[in-house]
Order: sequence, then structure tokens, then C-alpha cells
Amino acid sequence: MRNTLRLTGLGLLLSAFGQFASAQTTAFTYQGRLAEGSSPANGSYDLRVVVLDAASGGNQRGLLTNNAVGVSNGLFTTTLDFGFGVFNGGPRWLELGMRSNGTAASFTTLSPRQAVLPTPYAFWAANASQAVTVSGTVPASGLNGLYSNPVNFSNPANSFAGDGQGLTSVNASQLGGRTAAQFWQMGGNPGTAPGANFLGTTDNQPLEFKVNATRALRLEATAIANTLNVIGGSPNNFAGAGVVGATIGGGGGSGPFLSASTNSVEADFGTVTGGAGNAIQYASAYATIGGGVYNTIQPGANQSTISGGFLNTLQTRAFSATIGGGARNEIQFDSELAVIGGGYQNTIQTNADYATIAGGFLNTILTNATRATIGGGDQNKVGGVYATVPGGVGNQAMGQFSFAAGHDAKALHEGAFVWADSPVGGFSSTANDQFLIKAAGGVGINLNNPNGAALAVNGNVTINGTLGTTGSQPLQFNVNGQRVLYLESNPNGSPNVLSGSPSNRITAGLEGATIAGGGIGLFPNTITASYATIGGGTWNTAAGGWSTIGGGRDNILAGDYSTLSGGRLNLVQTNATYGTISGGHQNTIQTNADYGSIGGGFLNTILINADRATIGGGDQNTAGGTYATVPGGVGNQAMGQFTFAAGHDARALHDGTFVWADAPGGGFSSTGNNQFCIQARGGIQVDPLTSQFFGSQTRQMLNLYGTDYGIGAQFDSLYFRCANSDANSGFIWYKGGVHHDGYAQPGAGGTELMHLVAGGLYVNGAIVLTSDRNAKENFKPVSPREVLDKVAALPLTEWNYKTDASMRHIGPMAQDFYAAFGLGPDDKHIATVDADGVALAAIQGLNQKLEEQRAENAKLKQRLDTLEQIIRNQNSN
Repeated sequence: MRNTLRLTGLGLLLSAFGQFASAQTTAFTYQGRLAEGSSPANGSYDLRVVVLDAASGGNQRGLLTNNAVGVSNGLFTTTLDFGFGVFNGGPRWLELGMRSNGTAASFTTLSPRQAVLPTPYAFWAANASQAVTVSGTVPASGLNGLYSNPVNFSNPANSFAGDGQGLTSVNASQLGGRTAAQFWQMGGNPGTAPGANFLGTTDNQPLEFKVNATRALRLEATAIANTLNVIGGSPNNFAGAGVVGATIGGGGGSGPFLSASTNSVEADFGTVTGGAGNAIQYASAYATIGGGVYNTIQPGANQSTISGGFLNTLQTRAFSATIGGGARNEIQFDSELAVIGGGYQNTIQTNADYATIAGGFLNTILTNATRATIGGGDQNKVGGVYATVPGGVGNQAMGQFSFAAGHDAKALHEGAFVWADSPVGGFSSTANDQFLIKAAGGVGINLNNPNGAALAVNGNVTINGTLGTTGSQPLQFNVNGQRVLYLESNPNGSPNVLSGSPSNRITAGLEGATIAGGGIGLFPNTITASYATIGGGTWNTAAGGWSTIGGGRDNILAGDYSTLSGGRLNLVQTNATYGTISGGHQNTIQTNADYGSIGGGFLNTILINADRATIGGGDQNTAGGTYATVPGGVGNQAMGQFTFAAGHDARALHDGTFVWADAPGGGFSSTGNNQFCIQARGGIQVDPLTSQFFGSQTRQMLNLYGTDYGIGAQFDSLYFRCANSDANSGFIWYKGGVHHDGYAQPGAGGTELMHLVAGGLYVNGAIVLTSDRNAKENFKPVSPREVLDKVAALPLTEWNYKTDASMRHIGPMAQDFYAAFGLGPDDKHIATVDADGVALAAIQGLNQKLEEQRAENAKLKQRLDTLEQIIRNQNSN
């Protein structure tokens, strides 16, 4: 129900007050117009009506709720019945509240209050005429109405109709056909039978108990038989729709100050005992909030508990977690079975299962610090599994199984114990499994006053001669009844040193083996080869002679002289001598891969026999060739000898290859030996001031799109090669534009200058040849008439090139042209300059011939003119 409901009009109708001669009720009809926002409301609404004696403030005179009132296009009509005594002549106003039917939301109070005008008082006025005096025999029709003074009936047979309001000293044997024993009486009922006699409902309706006309207890049936929701306290408290077995003991609030203080249960069998503003959200079955204010259990935190306090929160999926009290404490999501006892603003972060903060202020257990503990204090922090801060200020236990106490003590490494005294400044561990004490007043053993000494012992500590054993017996040191150091001699004089957990072990018969510490219970450190060393950690195994494991967990070292600095689940296999893994997780050097090296990372592998291979780090990289290198990245493979693979999914599969692959992945592989392969879809950038040199080999190719396209060197020539797939195969020159995959497409803003295919050279412009006199020599005169004669004799045919059958041409053959003129490079080509020169010379020769014919024609014409004149003269005689 949004707070946008408003009442735009109302009316009161006397539909129940028309005929006063018959039995009357106190009901009347109410009509109104309801809007939601700017639109008429439609649907089913619950209507709460309060009768008050003033336009604001005032006293409550009546209250009722009509459920499921139908509203159509904003209009509704309902019947209101407050009983006798509410409308007694005094001023009255109606205060209305609305909410959507079927929800547990609070009613939205509509304003202003509606004044009750004379219509409802018609019932009072209709009876006032007979309420002054009643004497003698009164007809039945005269007894209808409301009587404010006592009315005596002397004849027991007389009857009375009405609700009996105002009657006193009534002694009736039956009411409504039921005897007095069949009603619950204020003083209790005798002779009741459990089950048969009860106070409640027999249909699927809730039962409510009210105090001062306000609901104090609501009992709701649910969808599961014999399961009820019990909702006590404020009428604003509610159980969510469809929830079963919910319990709200009390508490909650209403009115201006506590308007947002509703207690709510939206999960099956959830319980809120009391308090205000406490909420158990959906899917947190069997969760409990004992009390307090504004405490919240978020969805999915089954079986969790907040005992009380202020603004405490259990986040999503904090299964079976507990906050005892305090204020603003928080257990974050997925921290199962975690506990905060109380205090202020303490936090257990994500995935910190079984972690505990007893109390204090601003203490924090960090993400994944399972089973960690803070006893209390101020601003302490725990970040390691099983780590502990018992209290104090500013202490940090960050390593697994670490312990920090006092003031600014920092146990930063696994298994470290750090105590720091009161001065500020911080005191930190520097390695795993240390026991560190900072005590400016000194450390006392068997006394309480060190007198400024760093270590003071009450009593004598005397070593007379050698501290140890004689014969072949080992020497063992115990702490609290458990072995912490074991020294074992051997005939060659190189003792085995076994320290740390009493479960650590060195195989019998070895010599020079050393376990410095670490190990725990079922996860010991183990040495099975002489002169091997394990520095610490848990469940590490050194099986190679002279091998070394620095620490970590679940590491195995089987190669002689090999080294594994730390990490987890790293493996150097048998006969991988001098192998090195610096750290990381699940890295492997396989059998016979001598001198292999992995810097760290995850799931990196040097394969069998890949001597001297190197993987710097990264993830899931593989080196399978001798001297192969993967500096890092993901999924790279250096499989050939002397190969290099880097980036993402780079695969150097052939000897001597260098392969770089960019980020999108998908695999980029070498195709032959001694290649330098780069996949860089963003382009390759070289410093513009750097010249590129490609050596001086006889044959070199820069291949594009496989090997069909390229630029190469051929003896003293630079050549270009293209595919020979169809008639369009050739070369194209563009000016401007951008790359476009379409044929002969220069791209946006580009222009084609020319292209060369088997059919010819196409030029968008003139072909300009050098013809400068200064560029020429060995000049010889030409006989145009001779050239013309040769052109006239030159065979001309129509034809097409074999490489382009679709295009026809006309002209001479190069062999005939060369035989006639001897021009050009050979008898296979005709230079355009020669063809042009021959054509020009032939034109000159033709012009000379034409001029001679013109001169001869002029002479003939003159002779003809002379002859004609002679003939005319003879004819005239």
C-alpha cells in the first residue's frame, strides 16, 4: 500500500434508519471515492474507521475494520456499525485508514478527518420522542428505540427486543437460546471439558485479542495443519504471507516516533521475542531475535540468532550464526556458525565459518579466516585460519594458527606467537612459527621481577660439559609433554635434525636430513632421502637427496639437488635433478627434466625430458622442449627446443620459434622451425626512429595472408607477389581511405590511383613518361617514309590475352614489331614509347607522301588547264 491514497469525496446514508416501527440496527452506509496517486483506485482494500470527538487530537469513541471492501473506478460503498452509545449527540469525526487487502502492511491514514453531520443522529432523534416518559400500557410499536432511563417490566411474559444496552439487574434463564453455563463468564466457568469447550474460531479465520480497542494478540491458522502463527504486541507487527509457525512475542511500535519499529517474521518458524524494529527476512527458517531494536536477520540465514541489542545484522546465508547483543555488530554472508557475543561495531567478514568475537569494540575477523577468535578488546584484527587475539588493543593475528596479544602485537606469519607490551609502536613476526615477546620490563621465569633484564630466571641454569646423549641414543626436547626437537646421530657423523610437530618424521637409516619445523597432526612433514631439508609448513615430502623444501603445504620434492621454496601441491618428480619451483600452486617438473625452473603461478608444467626449461609463472603454462621458456601468461606452450611462448594461448611448437599471442586467446601456433610469430590484433608498433633490417639472405619474403601474398628480394630486385585465383588477382594502389575487405574498395575517403591485373594496367589519370632531351643520348635521324613502309607491311590482328579471355585487343605481335624496327628490350614486349614513336614517324612519312601527291596534282592541274585553253581556242576558230 503506497502512501499515495487519498479520499476525494464521501457520503453517509441512512439506509438502516428508514422504518422506525420495525426492529432497528445501529448500522449506516458509508460511500466514498478513493484515488491512488493521480488515478482512481481499483481492487480490494481493508478499511479502518476510528470515531473521534475532535477534528484533531481528541478522544477515541469507536473503532472498526471492514476487510475486503471493493473499489471500482475509485468508488466504494460499505456498512459501518459502531453499536449504541457512539453517536449520542456530541460532535463526531471519522478518521479513515486504508490498505490493500491480503497484506500485513500498516494502514495508510487519510486526512483530513471527516465530520459526521446529522444523518447518523437520525437514529437517536427517531427514538427521543418516546424516551421522555413511559407510563401505563405501551403498545409494542412504542417500545422500539433507545431508552436512557430504567424501564421496569412487571409481567415476565413481556418481551424486549434490542441489544440490551443500558439494562441493569437482568436475570434471564436463557439468552439467545443458550443458558448461562454456555457463555464464558468473567468469574470463570465450572464443569468445562477440554477440547469440547473453548474460546476461539471454528473457521479459517484468525483470532484477535484487543486492549483499549487496539489489537494486542493475533492467532493465525496457516497452510500446514496444527501449525499457527502467534503475533503479539503492536498491531503493526506481522508475519509474512504464507509463513508458518512464526512467533512474535510482543514489542513493536506505532505512532510518529515508532512508526518504523514494526517487528516482523517472514521465514517459517522464525521467532521475535520482543523489542522494536526487529526483522527476520524470508528463507531464514528457525531464526530467532530475542529483543532489542532494529536487529535484522537477512535471507537464507537458517537457525541463526540475535539475542538482542541495537542495529545488529546477520547477513545472507550466515547459517546458524549468533550475535549475543551489543550494537552495530555484523556477521557477513556465508559465515556459517560464526559468533559475536556483544560489544560495539564488531565484524566477522565473508566465509569466516566458526569464527568468534566475544565482545569489545571495532574488532574484525577477515574474509576466509575460519575458526578464528577474538576474545575482546579494541580494534583487533584476525586474518588467519585458527588465529587468535585474546584481547588488548590493535593486535593482529594474520597467519594460520597465529596468536597476538597485548598492544599492537602483529603475528603476520603462520604459527607465530607474538606478545607486545604497552608502549605504542608495533611488534611484528618476521617468519613462520616464531615465538616472540616484547616486554620492556623483561621476561621472568619463576620470578616476577626481572629487574630490567631481557630474561631473568629464578634459580640456576647450569650446563656442565656437553648437553646431549652418549652412545647411539637420540636427544629429544619436549614442551608440555610433546616432542619439539629430536636430534639423531649416525655413523658418518652427519646428524638428522627433526623439529616442529611430533608427527614429523625422517625415514630410518638416513643421514644429514633436517626438518626445521611445521607439520600438524595428520599432516606431517616427511623426509625420505639423506641430506634433504624441509624448513616448515605442513604435509611436505622431500624424497630427493640434497633436496630442499622451504615450507608451504602438500609439496613433494623427488629430484636430487632440487629446490621447492613453498606454495601448495607443487611437485618435482623423480630424476628431475637440480629442478627449482619457487612457489605457487600445483606446479610440476616431470621426470628427467634436469635443471627445470618454475617461478610460481598455478598449474604450470615442465614436461618429461625438457632439460633446462623455464616457466616464470602465470597460469596453466607448459614447457616441453629443452631450453624452452614461458615467462608467464596463461595457457602458453613452449614445446620445441630453444622456444619462447608468451601472452595468452601462445604455442611455440617447433624448434627455435618465438610466439607471442595477445589477450583474446583461442590459440596461436608456430608452423615451422625458427619462426618469430606475433599475434597482436591491436597492431604492432615499432619506434618510428628505429630502422628495420632483415639481413642479407638470397631469398627473403614478408608473407601476408598465408604465403599467397608477399614482398620479397630476388637477386638485385624487389618483387611483389599476389594470388592467382581469378582475373581480378593483381595489384591495386590507393590514395587515402581506410582498410576495406571488398575488392577494389579504397575505404571511406579513399581513391583508387591504378590497379594492375592480367588484363592490363588501369590508371585513373594520365601515364606520364620521361622524355626530357637531357635524359637521352645517341640521337640518330629517322626516315619517316621507311617507317611508313614498315608500318604498312606490319601484320595487324585482333586477339585476347590467354590470361584474360573476356577482353579483346587489336595490334601487332612483339616479334613482328621487333623484326621490323629492332626497338625495345626484346621480341616479347613493345614499349609504349616505341609504339608512339613509330606511329608519329609513320604519320610524318604519310604527310610527306601526301605533300608530294599534292605537288604532282598541282602540276597535272596546270597542264590540264593549258590543254583545256588550247581546245577552247581551236573550237572558237
